[in-house]
Amino acid sequence: MTIRTFTAINLNLETIRNIARFQEELRSDLKTAGYKISWVAPANIHITLKFLGDVDETLPDAVASALAAPLRKIPAFNVSLRGIGVFPNPNRPRILWAGVDDPGDSIKTLYLEMEKVISGMGFLPEKREFSPHATIARIRKGPSGVIEEFINSNNERPFGETFVNEVIIYRSTLTPNGAEYNVIRRIRLGSARNRNEGSGRHQSESHEKTVGKIPDEQSDDSSDIKNTRESEEE
Repeated sequence: MTIRTFTAINLNLETIRNIARFQEELRSDLKTAGYKISWVAPANIHITLKFLGDVDETLPDAVASALAAPLRKIPAFNVSLRGIGVFPNPNRPRILWAGVDDPGDSIKTLYLEMEKVISGMGFLPEKREFSPHATIARIRKGPSGVIEEFINSNNERPFGETFVNEVIIYRSTLTPNGAEYNVIRRIRLGSARNRNEGSGRHQSESHEKTVGKIPDEQSDDSSDIKNTRESEEE
């Protein structure tokens, strides 16, 4: 049997709550501006590292085993989410995201190590340059360029800081009501070099998504499974 899988970093509860409040602030404004948007449920917000696709159900265990030793050599780290943007561009927005503030390039280092290991297992390397972010909405339709005003007015908005000490392999099940995510495996990073008291608190409150489901009220177009499938890896 095949299952749909991806690897990701979870965000802590403070960050998730701040993003959820921001979604509510934008919801009516963007709808009034003429955008049709599917909002990602707070339970499903994460930073994707690698979309593995539809694989044999035994493969995630093999991926986790292959990543275990290399990832233990990478120290745990803090990462902040700040500001918003869109893919591919403001004139043709499809993905609305919260940006990652990572001046030490810790996430990129983690991603590159994972990409090296996973590519060696036969997975195709990513063609696009890695751009860490957390998807907060998928834009189905709307006017060209208007969303740039919202981006500019929130380009420094802080959402919070998360202590990252593990990578999670998720199973994604697409349903008429949206995507459900289940944890398959956790892969620990090494000890933090400069873990402070605040970082420890972040980890103790880490956001958990053993099952995250997008309820009907979170989406203006929750039955659009095709579009969800096409953009899920974002």
